[in-house]
Amino acid sequence: MLAGDTTWFKPGSRIIVTTRDGQVLEEPKVKWIRDANLLHEKEALRLFSRHAFGKDIPIQEHERHSHEVVSYAAGLPLTIRVLGSKLCGKDNSEWTYTLERLKSIPLKETLAKLELSFESLEDDYKNIFLDVACFLRYWEEDDVIRMLESCGFHPRNDLRVLEKKSLLTLNKSFGSFIQIHNHLIELGMNIVRREHPYEPNKHSRLWIQEEIERVMADNLGSEATRCIDLEITPGIFFERSWKYEET
Repeated sequence: MLAGDTTWFKPGSRIIVTTRDGQVLEEPKVKWIRDANLLHEKEALRLFSRHAFGKDIPIQEHERHSHEVVSYAAGLPLTIRVLGSKLCGKDNSEWTYTLERLKSIPLKETLAKLELSFESLEDDYKNIFLDVACFLRYWEEDDVIRMLESCGFHPRNDLRVLEKKSLLTLNKSFGSFIQIHNHLIELGMNIVRREHPYEPNKHSRLWIQEEIERVMADNLGSEATRCIDLEITPGIFFERSWKYEET
């Protein structure tokens, strides 16, 4: 709408459109489409240092912590900028606390931005995204398609829609695998858990083994749960069977 028609611009002009939805670019007027790549480690460290220290390299005192931040951000500029500004001028204890907190509590500012793409999805697409984020990440595409088809979805089309929305990637380097950024995994898991963080029996998806065992042991299962990722090893199965026989 803002660009209107090419006649609005002087000859030689370049109109650059950025979007999280690749479908916006599927029209004849768009000549070239490029993915906005994530930052490499050196680029990410430079961006972080500018926000945290006001220069291109981290100060020696926080060099190790800076690399940990960059590793957590996984190339996402938004997270790098937010954490750089948050940690600017803070002492060692604040750096240590922030990094430790990120291991269990995602960065709120990043999730809020990413969730805008999720909220624009139709319900079927939302459910598939949550399944991928919680269970199916890094699976082969054919296995994911079979799994989702058994649940009544139309994954061949739906996965392409999610890819266009920048919510996952179909990596075809070696075969075809589902890839999803770490922060999008955090987003999906946070969406599932946030309404009832201490009542796993009310979650739509269960993947934390301790919670699954507690729900089953206490007979707390409910219709709210639609997917469970339960790890059963031969050793555990044998031990439980043996206890059952003994009883």
